[in-house]
Amino acid sequence: MSEREGMKHGIVAICLGLVVSGCSAGTDNRPGPEKTEKAGDNKRTQDLAKQIPADFPLALYPGAKVINISKDNLPTGTIQTNVYTEVEPIGDSLPTIGTYYAEKLKAAGWKIDERDQQLQTNDFYQVIARKGNDVVQINAHKREGATITCIDLTRFEKPGPAPVP
Repeated sequence: MSEREGMKHGIVAICLGLVVSGCSAGTDNRPGPEKTEKAGDNKRTQDLAKQIPADFPLALYPGAKVINISKDNLPTGTIQTNVYTEVEPIGDSLPTIGTYYAEKLKAAGWKIDERDQQLQTNDFYQVIARKGNDVVQINAHKREGATITCIDLTRFEKPGPAPVP
């Protein structure tokens, strides 16, 4: 298997894990006396939105609220940044959301390869784009039994060589 195919399979595996865990109720399950915060808390949503890295290449979908942000260093050296959002209620279809992001990414110089766009249905819509060493991925899906649409934004950064002073 080539390195590119391995990366593609790794990204798809990570995506599926993100979809399963990314759209949660926003509760804190740690033991202790800490108070549980709901995803709909306006102050918490605003505070989380301020934590999105300035160079994060994906804007929030109109009306979306940030429910969680995470940043991980993967064993491969890749830095994975996730921004989980929810929109409630929403009248837009998942393909409409996917097209919104695809157009924004193309306009910003990101390459969208049709081979990467295999998970696009009425229940789940994914867009993957590449630029240099970076890969971004958008997963949009409806939360089962609710009027909430989850939009998970992920950036995979493979750091290049350190700049020479």
